[in-house]
Amino acid sequence: SMIILASIGGIQDFLFDTLDGGGDQARTLRHRSFRIQILAECVAIRLLDAAGASKEKLLFCAAAKVAIDATSLTPESISAVRSTLSEIETCLLNETNGRLRLAFAIQESAETFAATMRLAERALARSKLRAHAPCGTNESWSAGSLVVDKPWDAATEAELDSQLGNDL
Repeated sequence: SMIILASIGGIQDFLFDTLDGGGDQARTLRHRSFRIQILAECVAIRLLDAAGASKEKLLFCAAAKVAIDATSLTPESISAVRSTLSEIETCLLNETNGRLRLAFAIQESAETFAATMRLAERALARSKLRAHAPCGTNESWSAGSLVVDKPWDAATEAELDSQLGNDL
């Protein structure tokens, strides 16, 4: 059975990169933790939609990691999934100033489900290394693809995190 794995990386840096002072750290952490959970669920929904798969194909979505049974995917569906993964990577780059990253693997079937899952986990680990590689070490990245085109405003982000954390 074919498996799609996706994992959001950079969580520790994103979660704990908060401004000191003001007493809003608890609300900020609450919001960011919730945001990571929701992001993983959005990744799962977007991938299922791109694959044309029902929610029953979702094997798990936990700890910022998603696994989907992709056994019946067509080449067109796989192409749509890859395109969606690229869109999600770009969104994370822009929305979190590159602090959150997406690693993924699409693993063809092996002799057993367990073997397929082991291969998928290895492929995901390699993808995580590529997601953390220095600029220019991956031929598939276009020039400027790792550049965020807007400045990061830590104070504005902290204020929004605190407000949303308070609402939660």
